[in-house]
Amino acid sequence: MIIVQTLKSVLIGIAVFALHGLLLWHLIQQAPAKTPLPTTPKPIMVNLITPPPPPVKTPAPVLQPVKPAPKKPIIKKPVKKVKKVKRVKRVKKVKKIVKKRKKWVKPAKTKKPRVKPKTTSVKRQAVSHPIPVAQTVPMPTTRQTAIAQPIAKAIRTTNSSQEGQNNRGNSRHVGRQFKVATTPPSYKAAYLHNPPPAYPRISKRRGEEGKVLLRVKVNQQGKAAVVKLHQSSGSTRLDNAARQAVNQWRFVPAKKAGQAVSGWVIVPLVFKLR
Repeated sequence: MIIVQTLKSVLIGIAVFALHGLLLWHLIQQAPAKTPLPTTPKPIMVNLITPPPPPVKTPAPVLQPVKPAPKKPIIKKPVKKVKKVKRVKRVKKVKKIVKKRKKWVKPAKTKKPRVKPKTTSVKRQAVSHPIPVAQTVPMPTTRQTAIAQPIAKAIRTTNSSQEGQNNRGNSRHVGRQFKVATTPPSYKAAYLHNPPPAYPRISKRRGEEGKVLLRVKVNQQGKAAVVKLHQSSGSTRLDNAARQAVNQWRFVPAKKAGQAVSGWVIVPLVFKLR
């Protein structure tokens, strides 16, 4: 673009210069022949415009083909022939041990002696009562039989009264042996999920520790009806915290003959700082 503009300006300058020359030549021919006055020609100023140098085109970098790296010659190592060694298996002689099977003999059925239930035998003690002896008086036979009958009745009544007393004593003894066993209430069942007591903050700061024993009355529903202090830890704060926690606990109630009953249990609680 710059070259074209410079060429245009040069051509315009040349054309203007040529027109001026033609006008001067035409005027000289039409003028009368007179002595020409010496005229000093006007200097013509001509500015030569040098065109700017053409832009140097930078040649595009020529991509040289990448020469492939010379391949290293593969040196073939001589392969050593490995001789196959035949392994000889040593066969150990195994002695067959034949175990003699013992014949199974059915054990002879032994009859177990039947244990006879023990029966509390009550010995009847014969009490000797003084019997009035009738004096040998010559009386008729009818009166003697009348006197013998009331004596026999008196002996029978004394024996029956003694048997009744012995039977009562035996019944009391048997009743003591077959008392109904009762299971005490429990707080150790895993399904109860009883939370531990909260450690008081003041007790933590002062480093108070101890063991509290509470005596708890558990009702039939498994709740703590009464909570008493059985043994103090030495700190009222720890004792009160233990009571508040046990009041919310659930228990397994005591049972007597398979039925839930109320009962007492001692609950130990240990407060210890780690």
